[in-house]
Parts: sequence; structure tokens; C-alpha cells
Amino acid sequence: MRTMENENKEYILRVYGALQEKGYNAVGQIVGYLLTEDPTYITNHLDARRLIRKIDRYGLLADIVANYFDDTEEHVGGGAPAGQHQFERSDASL
Repeated sequence: MRTMENENKEYILRVYGALQEKGYNAVGQIVGYLLTEDPTYITNHLDARRLIRKIDRYGLLADIVANYFDDTEEHVGGGAPAGQHQFERSDASL
């Protein structure tokens, strides 16, 4: 059985490959999509645009940030499993 994290990774790798194959800056294009959800950042080549839309952007970004801290030091919050991080606003007045 595949987990959401594994599916996200599979989709991102396929999108990355399609972008590279077309000669794009794959990292920059994926970041652009993740920040804006504008599908024009992603090529239709190899069905990449459809694949990127299957990804839970919030969950992917949460996993990326959590993995960054896992690689540098134990992060605050006790290390929830990937995709299961709890978030709160840091300023309650917002």
C-alpha cells in the first residue's frame, strides 16, 4: 500500500523529469507552482500538469519543512509522522 508521501514523491519526480526533459529549470518551475497553484508553471509534457494537481500542496510543503529540520536537528513539535503535522498561527491577532 502506498502512502500519500510516497505518491507525492513519485509525482514530483515524474514532473521534475518532464520539466528537465523540456529544458526548464525544474526546481524553479515546481516552486512557482507550489507558491501560486498556477498550472502554467508545469508543462503538459508526459502528463506532468495533471500529475502535479494530484499533489496535496500543503502536505508536501509541510513534509519539506519538517524534513529540513529533521536533517538539521530535532524540530519542535515532537516529530509527527510525515503529512500529519499540526500548525497554528504564531500571532493570534491575525
